[in-house]
Formats: sequence, structure tokens, C-alpha cells
Amino acid sequence: MSRGRDFIQKILLLRQRVLKLSAVDRGRTLYLEEMAMKMLFIIYSLEIDEAIVTAFKRSGMGGYTKVKEVCGEGRETEPKLGSHIWPGKNNALFVVVEDNETQKAKELVRQLKKEHPRSGLRAFQLPLEDCV
Repeated sequence: MSRGRDFIQKILLLRQRVLKLSAVDRGRTLYLEEMAMKMLFIIYSLEIDEAIVTAFKRSGMGGYTKVKEVCGEGRETEPKLGSHIWPGKNNALFVVVEDNETQKAKELVRQLKKEHPRSGLRAFQLPLEDCV
């Protein structure tokens, strides 16, 4: 029986090592299926762009993709459609974080919402299934 337990323990330790190495580049493809990751889709007013990007960089989550001057309507602010009737535009960030960083990222967004209450700041968490 102890041999079976030892074997299972070795398998579990090996699996932990594989999980840590699963994002290693294998043939130009990153395999993330073993690493639990999330993508945050963050929308905010163009006027607070510098504050948002700086806050994410200072927190250690500096990797992002930014989409500039997006238009839309939300529930917390006036529509921002880039027109003379509904002026203003938003920016959007895509930020990828590991599961253990999602709470930190969401807390940062909550803090920024308090600092900029009328900025239309909103974050949506999505599962990240694959990265090629």
C-alpha cells in the first residue's frame, strides 16, 4: 500500500511542476490549458486613461492590450458615442491575469472606481481558454 501512495505522491508533485511550466513555448504555441487564467475586459472614459494604465503598471499587471476611442452606452454614465449629441469616447483594456491575481485586479478596479466615480469604469472577467 505505501508503494501505491508514494507513486501517487510523486505523480502529484510532477503534476505541480508541469502546471508551473505549462506556459513554456512549445513550437511557437503557448499552452495554457493547465494554467487557470482570466481575461479582464476593462472599459473606462478616455479622460482617465493615464490614471488607469499607471495604476495597472504600478500593481505589477502591466501587460495589456488597449483599444482606443470606443463608443458605447452603459448603466452608470451618459452614452459616449463620439457625436455632438452624445460626446465623449471610452478606451478599453484587455488584461490577462492568473487566477491567483484576479482578486487583486478586481480590487484595483474597485479602488479606481472610487477615485473616478463618473468615469464609467467597468471590468468584465472572462475565462481564458487558450493562447496561440
